[in-house]
Amino acid sequence: MPRDMLTLHKVSYAFGSKPAIEEVSLTLKAGEVTALIGPSGAGKSTLLRLVAGMHRLLSGHIGFDHQTLSSETQHLAVEARNIGMIFQDFALFP
Repeated sequence: MPRDMLTLHKVSYAFGSKPAIEEVSLTLKAGEVTALIGPSGAGKSTLLRLVAGMHRLLSGHIGFDHQTLSSETQHLAVEARNIGMIFQDFALFP
């Protein structure tokens, strides 16, 4: 049985007073492929930025392979997470 690799539990984030993500939870197991699908402004990129450590979450917990990456009291630095992210931006490849 594959072990849990990435867990998000009731993750929330806001830009100022505007909520961007409210209590999102998910678990990804080793070997699984998952897609985030939703309209523009739904919080897909914000969620990925939280997992990568580019934003500090307001509440909830993000863990990877049973290690806490982010919580209300902990925030592992981007460079210490061993997680990569490729931005969707046409400026990367003209």
